[in-house]
Amino acid sequence: MARGHNSVLWGWEQLIGPAHQLVGVSKIVAALIVSPVLGFCTAFLLQKGAKFLLRNANYRINSGIKKVQWILAGLLAYSHAGNEMIRKKLQASY
Repeated sequence: MARGHNSVLWGWEQLIGPAHQLVGVSKIVAALIVSPVLGFCTAFLLQKGAKFLLRNANYRINSGIKKVQWILAGLLAYSHAGNEMIRKKLQASY
């Protein structure tokens, strides 16, 4: 049983030494590094694909895309508000 600050073992030896146990933390750090790169590459490929598909489109298609963007923005706001309401209900129940 740990009692007081003298029994806490945390320092460079525990971080770097042979007995370190940072498997979970290293997975989180790796995910924090890989996920933005993966998201950027995915967005880049989607942008290139959309540009390729719309290369011969005229300006009338732009108005349709703008309308779809408004609908998607509204759905995104609705989902965020729904998640916030659920979170507040869960907090109130505890």
